[in-house]
Amino acid sequence: MKTAYTYILLLLLFPLFTKAQELTSPDSLSRVLNASKTDSLTLLDFLHKLDKMSTDRDEDRIRIANWIIKESSRSKNQHVLAKTYNSLGIIYLENKDEAQAADYFNKALVIAENNGYPDISLRILNSTGAMYIQFKQPEKAIACYEKALEVGKKSRDSLRIGLIYCNLATAYMENGHADKAIQQKSRNLILKGLEIARRGKDTAGMITINNNLSYVYIDLKQPDSALLVLKNNEALIIRFRIKDRLVTHYLRIGQAYEAKKQYREAIKNYVVGLEYAKQFGQPRWEYNYYLAMSDSYEELGDFKNANKYNKLYIQVHDSIVKVENFEAAEEIQNKYQQAKKEKEILRLNLDNEIKQLQLEKEGETKNRLVIIIIAIAVGLLLLGTLIIFLVRTNNERKKAYLKLQEKNIEIEAQSERLSEQSKLISRFQSQMNPHFVFNALNSIQGFVINDQKEKTILQLQRMSFLMRETISNSEKESIGLRNEIKYLEAYMDFEQEKFAKPVRFVISIPGDAEGILVPPMLIQPFIENAIKHAGFHLIADPFVKLSISVTGDLLEIRVTDNGKGIDPEKENVIQNSHAIAMIRSRLQVLFQAAGRTAVKDYFEIISKPVLATGTEIKFYVPLLYRY
Repeated sequence: MKTAYTYILLLLLFPLFTKAQELTSPDSLSRVLNASKTDSLTLLDFLHKLDKMSTDRDEDRIRIANWIIKESSRSKNQHVLAKTYNSLGIIYLENKDEAQAADYFNKALVIAENNGYPDISLRILNSTGAMYIQFKQPEKAIACYEKALEVGKKSRDSLRIGLIYCNLATAYMENGHADKAIQQKSRNLILKGLEIARRGKDTAGMITINNNLSYVYIDLKQPDSALLVLKNNEALIIRFRIKDRLVTHYLRIGQAYEAKKQYREAIKNYVVGLEYAKQFGQPRWEYNYYLAMSDSYEELGDFKNANKYNKLYIQVHDSIVKVENFEAAEEIQNKYQQAKKEKEILRLNLDNEIKQLQLEKEGETKNRLVIIIIAIAVGLLLLGTLIIFLVRTNNERKKAYLKLQEKNIEIEAQSERLSEQSKLISRFQSQMNPHFVFNALNSIQGFVINDQKEKTILQLQRMSFLMRETISNSEKESIGLRNEIKYLEAYMDFEQEKFAKPVRFVISIPGDAEGILVPPMLIQPFIENAIKHAGFHLIADPFVKLSISVTGDLLEIRVTDNGKGIDPEKENVIQNSHAIAMIRSRLQVLFQAAGRTAVKDYFEIISKPVLATGTEIKFYVPLLYRY
């Protein structure tokens, strides 16, 4: 009876021990473990608590893991055994003991594969790949992650598969950092992982993957793409209040600005990130910021500040090395003290057994008294636990209600910002190009000089219509598709006068075009581009074709010409074009304003060598109808 009450008391006390400063001594931990059940649910509960324990309590973590391994082996619980070997491997990996970590990962994988546990195999292969990355063996890491993807076909853990694609990309980058083909392959793998994480609404995974994607874009010398990814990532971090991710976030932003040679902007972001590194107690990232700031100041020729931050880098780096050396020495000392203590415990246990035999002879009276005291203690503990639970539940409900209110306010504010941003971009995009006005006036002047009155009057009427429509549409978020077609036809009629041979303007639109709305002045820049750069004066039968069709809940728009096309060797000019970047940004804002995520390949430029002649611009916008 005494043993039963003792067991109940220990089980009630265990949740308190597993908070901060839980199980403070090896003796109390051993007593709890020895008094605990060994069924599957209890073992899984201990494993869950083990995985959540802080890394500064490795002795207790290893002790609990070994106990779970012993009990799950005895009960032949292979599922728990495989998971525990994996957790134990992670502990040794955190302590940079590759041999022990590899041994436990291998044991875990053999059990998982022999028993057909694909979810556990996936987790173990991911841990093993991380080990190889940590110890600079990217080829082995690649093999692990590729095997993990094969196993993932049978697994239900789809979110982890997204991270594995990202980790595989990291391994490829470690193996061939400067190779352009590997950089492109890594980018494609990360994008695939990002899509999986997005479908699974894995916010933490999306933030991690976006961070790695920005690094790949920097290596690909596409810093603007990196900054766009990081801007979206920052919105996720702030929205879901995962502020510790800002420690690495601003380092990536600074590196992107360094790639653009905008060193002062890079330093501004390093300063912000440094504050987060200090706030979250991350000295390793702190010295990374100091080193980056030193490099940026050196590029600016400010050697005074470069030297200042280099000294701070050395100071923080050396302090970390000293701490690690001290911890290593302390660990050796702790192991010696532990061995000494275990011998002392063994001696005390023998003494305690002798005393226990003596105490058992004292009779039933003391036993009954102990039982009554324990029963009262259990009753008080249950009452206290109930009170704490009720108070905590009430507080959590209040916090949840406040967070919900804050969330609603944040969503409303974000909606207003997106609407204003959409209007602003629409207004900027719709302003008539001054070059067009000047060229038009020169053209009209030529008609006047040549006494071509009818053409002069007609061109003035066309130009008046274009300017009036441009100014009118600049205040609108969307206009009817028919109105936009009428505007484009007027524009083509006006531009026809430049060419000796007429340029055919072929239009294909949906049957229900009357009710469809489109953003104003989104198509005209591409038609203007064709007229200016396609070289129509060298072509026998030049044409521009506008094809608009409905695809699901999207409007697909294609602008095709049969001009000279785009030289593939100058493709980087397109990628770095400010105008195209603005159009991409505008399209993204249109999707955000519609409360949707932009589809993959929502904007494409197709030319040589895919097309024999000419160029095709294809893009999508959300489908809107006039109600």
